[in-house]
Amino acid sequence: IFVGDRLYKASSHEIIISGESLELLALGDADMGISNPHCVIRRDGSAYTVRDLHSGNGVQLNGEKLGTAEGVIVPGSTLCLGKSTFSRPTG
Repeated sequence: IFVGDRLYKASSHEIIISGESLELLALGDADMGISNPHCVIRRDGSAYTVRDLHSGNGVQLNGEKLGTAEGVIVPGSTLCLGKSTFSRPTG
């Protein structure tokens, strides 16, 4: 997953994205629009999904708000959480 131009590789099958640290990618003060916790990204083989964890500002996948649905992150997808944008590399 890219955050800006920095690549984060998932070392587990689940990443929780939060404003504070848990067992996750923590954005801290970098983005005050990120809830604690905000969303979870799960990996099953080469497939990735994202689910909003009842965040205050929601999750957008490719410009569409997820709401309570689980979204599939395909190569080239972008996630928007607060002011932060994440992308899954292609290839």
